[in-house]
Amino acid sequence: MAKRQNISKLPLGGVKLEAIGFDPIQALADKFHDLQCEIEYQEKLKKNLIVPYTNAGKVVNYYADHHLSLLNSQINVADKLLRYKYARVPETINVNEDSNKSLVINLSPTRKITLGKLDDPDDCPMDESFTEVKT
Repeated sequence: MAKRQNISKLPLGGVKLEAIGFDPIQALADKFHDLQCEIEYQEKLKKNLIVPYTNAGKVVNYYADHHLSLLNSQINVADKLLRYKYARVPETINVNEDSNKSLVINLSPTRKITLGKLDDPDDCPMDESFTEVKT
C-alpha cells in the first residue's frame, strides 16, 4: 500500500514509467557508460594499440567521423543527465539589471538666456562677448 501512495503522487507520465519499470535516468546513465567504452575502443584503435580484424581477415580501419559522432553523442547524453541534477538554464538570459547610464553633456550656458525684446539693454543676462545679429 505504501508504494501505491508514492505512485499516486507522481505525474501521469511517472506512473506509466513506474508501471512498465523504465527509469529514464538509468537508461541515460547506461547509454553514457556504453558510449564511454566505445570511445575508449576508438582511441585505442586510433593510437594503433589494438589491431582488430574482420571475419574476412582484413584490418578494421579507424574512422575519425565515427569517433567524433560518438563524442558528440556522449556530450548530448551528459547534457541531458546534468539537467536532472541542476536546474535547466535558459538559452537566453534576461537580466533586469540597469545597464550603464549614458553620460549626458549639456552644452548650453548655465544661465538662462531669454531671446526677445529687452526693455533695458543694460539688464542683458548674456556675456559681454555676445554680439547681436540683426536679421
